[in-house]
Amino acid sequence: MLRCQNPYSSVVVAGHGPADFREADVCAVHKANLGSGANWDFCGDHILMDQDIAPALVRWSELPGMGTHGFTLVLEMAGRTAPIEMFLTTTDAISLALFLYPSSGLTLPRDLVDAFRGEDDGDSD
Repeated sequence: MLRCQNPYSSVVVAGHGPADFREADVCAVHKANLGSGANWDFCGDHILMDQDIAPALVRWSELPGMGTHGFTLVLEMAGRTAPIEMFLTTTDAISLALFLYPSSGLTLPRDLVDAFRGEDDGDSD
């Protein structure tokens, strides 16, 4: 655990398979926090949480665009008073969705990926 001075009492093991297997020693207090659902992540050999991890997303919304095809994405983060706003074109939004979707553990429909990339499945009318 990054910056923790308490004696280690447990080992945390994480990963999605042999290629990204990680383990780290943690104290009893941090082990309890992890067990209760606190946000955490690995950075090298250290577990990050509390002030060391990026702020959590609290809420998101979108403001429709009236000009260029796209919209403004508004992200409200824990511990921040002002939201983060960014304009996304339709292509940007689809790229972001394709980037984020795999972290859900679901598989993107092949036809959606191919359509975005401009690939054709060989069938034509």
